[in-house]
Amino acid sequence: MKGKKLAVVCGDGVGDLLLMMIACHEYKKAGYDVTIFSQHLASFGRWFEGFASRPHIPIEDYKYVFPSFDLVLLQHENSPRAKTLCSLRKEGVIPNLIVFYHQYQESKHGPVNSTDFAFDYTKSAVENISFAVQKMMQLPNPPKETGLKIPSHLVHKKYPKRVILHPTSSSIQKNWLPSKFVSLAKKLRAKGFQPIFTVSKKERPDWVFLQEMGMDVPLLLSLDELAQKIYESGFFIGNDSGPSHLASYLQIPLITIAPLHSGTYHWKPGWLEGPVIVPPPWTPNLKGLRLKQTKWQHFITVKKVLKTFDKLISQC
Repeated sequence: MKGKKLAVVCGDGVGDLLLMMIACHEYKKAGYDVTIFSQHLASFGRWFEGFASRPHIPIEDYKYVFPSFDLVLLQHENSPRAKTLCSLRKEGVIPNLIVFYHQYQESKHGPVNSTDFAFDYTKSAVENISFAVQKMMQLPNPPKETGLKIPSHLVHKKYPKRVILHPTSSSIQKNWLPSKFVSLAKKLRAKGFQPIFTVSKKERPDWVFLQEMGMDVPLLLSLDELAQKIYESGFFIGNDSGPSHLASYLQIPLITIAPLHSGTYHWKPGWLEGPVIVPPPWTPNLKGLRLKQTKWQHFITVKKVLKTFDKLISQC
């Protein structure tokens, strides 16, 4: 395998990158020259040293770039990017493409190629990717390492009372209500904990008002800085998002708040597992209003999250 070239095409999220790094790490160990197509890897800096990365390239360039690789691994998320790569394989332009389907539907995706993997949606994405990589590379056990290297000066859980609150995600429909995050922070502080709100530089203007309440909203300019904050904290509470996957990988006890749908438990953090809080089963779903999809945030109480947090503390 030494000297062969692998391209790994990730989905758009930070969590997508972390998941696909399982495959990247194993192929790199096997001697492949791995190039990761993602918008996020460079922002991790020293945490993923030794991996080559490129931002996603224009679709019209695919037929010129990807045939130069010995193997192309695609995380299929039903984007124009994924559909184009699959079309190019069908045309014989990229015959060495392997596809990971998170939610395969024959009516939508067509027959599965013998080298592809249609994931079991009842199992976490980490489990599915680990199994796929094990089978592809004929490994004795499913791998879960990503190649992430923790800077030596950091101390794991250095601040055991610090609770990372991550109130945002890639979609507003996935977010618990901001007012509830603020209420949760106040109650955590009253219990003797130090809540910290971690948001991107772009999102931060919507949250700096919390500083007037004495809350910490650090300016984080990179995923490197975010990872440092998470690694040295005691706990993590956030929406279904990339940082929750990062906390899970870094073995920080966590709680994920999420809407309930068919993919909730597939996309949950799958390294260190923690409670996933979803709306109660009695949430009304009146015809035409889609309350379970659009108003789910109102049915998860701060009291429920605090009760779950207390239980998490006792388990730790």
